Amino acid sequence: MPMLQTIVRKELREVGRDAWAVGVMVAFVVILALICLASRWTWARQAAIQVARQRLAREVWLTQANDSPHQATHDGTTVYKLPSPLAAVDPGVDPELGTAIRLESHRRHESTNSPRRDRVKLLPLDLTNPAVTVQALLPLVVILVGHAIVAREREQGTWSLLCSLGVSRRQVVIGKLIAMLLLTIVLSAPVLITLSWTVLPAAPQTGVTTPGIFHRAFTLYAVNLLYLVGWCAAGLTLSSRCSSAVSLVLLISCWAGFTLIIPRLAVDLAYSRFPLPSQLSMRESRDAAIRHGSDGNDSLDEFNAAWEQKLLKEYGVSRVQDMPVHLNAVRLLAMEEFTDSIDDRANSQLTDIHRKQNRFLDWFGAFSPYLTVRSVSESFAGTDRHHHAAFVASAEQYRRSLVKIMNTAEVKGSRPGSTAEKARRFWNQVPEFQQRLPSPLSTTDTIGWSIGVLLVWCLSMPVIAVLSATGSHA
Repeated sequence: MPMLQTIVRKELREVGRDAWAVGVMVAFVVILALICLASRWTWARQAAIQVARQRLAREVWLTQANDSPHQATHDGTTVYKLPSPLAAVDPGVDPELGTAIRLESHRRHESTNSPRRDRVKLLPLDLTNPAVTVQALLPLVVILVGHAIVAREREQGTWSLLCSLGVSRRQVVIGKLIAMLLLTIVLSAPVLITLSWTVLPAAPQTGVTTPGIFHRAFTLYAVNLLYLVGWCAAGLTLSSRCSSAVSLVLLISCWAGFTLIIPRLAVDLAYSRFPLPSQLSMRESRDAAIRHGSDGNDSLDEFNAAWEQKLLKEYGVSRVQDMPVHLNAVRLLAMEEFTDSIDDRANSQLTDIHRKQNRFLDWFGAFSPYLTVRSVSESFAGTDRHHHAAFVASAEQYRRSLVKIMNTAEVKGSRPGSTAEKARRFWNQVPEFQQRLPSPLSTTDTIGWSIGVLLVWCLSMPVIAVLSATGSHA
């Protein structure tokens, strides 16, 4: 252990004496710190805006002037997605997927307020994202600083000298790996500081418990460190086998392939192999299903006729006029059931396409650790498609609850009342929308393959580094 500590200190001193390496590292830390500050400010501003919008939408609902509960469902309301606390570090695909959903009867709306919706499939290398900066650029800094960390010993003739002093090559490689890992921890410190700065005040706003946020934040940072361990070990492996110049070229080539080429190729292939239908075609299919029953079931007219016969039989009468309830009011509930079934089928088809796309990208993750770390990072940050789908599902569940409560009031003949206080109490039958992040367990289930690939990357590369150095020649 004392020898290992000596090797680590020696490597850190040598890096500290290299003015060029120190300049690169200082520049990276400054840039990353500025990116983290900007991202944290953007997150705080977006969270405040979304909270204010949700409060305003709720107040508009409670103070509306409608006299008909069913008409209120047509006027509807809007729910706004609160950004995950960890979006300050990894916004993921949130900017592309929308932040608001309009809720009204008979129709399921897509999320809106997305400034970059048309770029969702491009997987942009967004360097305003702190997590992307660490995952895409920090490996390049590690390569530039550590590509010659073993080759330099061989070229200067000190590799054999160290072995002659009784220091095993394995100890030297492990010491160098620890030194490189310590440097990456220092270089990624702005991300850790931002995580600590964000999680405490953010937890109450998103309805997530503080331990849950800390678990996600710790895992998010640990995942990035594991990914960087693989890059440090990869640099040691090539440095122990090649000259410093050759190892630099090979490492940069690997970085470009893993970070730039394979991810773009994988995304383009996934979207071409499993294309999403356009919103126009989906609207046309929905309208056709309602008019003609083109979904394989009854059309709306046939559904209403069957529902009418069911009600006549239920109340034991032969004419609609003899029923003890108003047919049109009861039909409102039936129409919602009909349109919800059509929307559920369409949403199931979209979900299946997204699942196939994600599975396709997961397989490509075996050839690109950057793809796997992006998937795991976004998942634990709560900013991937799975978390957005959970928000959409909770908004849809809330919409159906709202419509059912109001239509039931319509059937019973209930009305808001003559005073503002009574009206507010009436509209308050619909509870306030509450957003919740999925549990970490469900998150882990969706990224099990990516976690496995990432673990193989971060565990196998150090082993290969040690074996390569042990078998190298002076």
